Amino acid sequence: MEGYLFGVPSIAFSQVDKGHAHLDAAAQVAADVVERFLREPLPGPLLLNVNIPNRPWRIAGNQGDAACKRHHSEPVIRAANPQGEPIYWIGAAGVAKDAGPGTDFHAVENGYVSMTPLQIDLTHCGQIGTVEQWLQRA
Repeated sequence: MEGYLFGVPSIAFSQVDKGHAHLDAAAQVAADVVERFLREPLPGPLLLNVNIPNRPWRIAGNQGDAACKRHHSEPVIRAANPQGEPIYWIGAAGVAKDAGPGTDFHAVENGYVSMTPLQIDLTHCGQIGTVEQWLQRA
């Protein structure tokens, strides 16, 4: 995301499952995507999220998909670091809310590499008026 926020075309690659199963296939997919992008760049600012199933090289293919919505993540876990200070671990991601056809979850579940173009607007437009009012009261 940092590259994208600075105007650098950016591609994020992830294997779907934890571990390193079929990392060679994932590396080949990543190389193919980068080579294709260098030959034929996509227009405009770009943040492409690529999810690769942990499968042998015979991956079913590539799909452009929408990001699936998830249920809320698991609760935050409070722990202590070695100095006894509190630290917080973000809970595990929630399960898929909608994993139907056309979503990244559906694609990887069916053996496809999912490629989702993302956009980021960090401005909370709904809070601008609240902040302006808050500033006027000072």
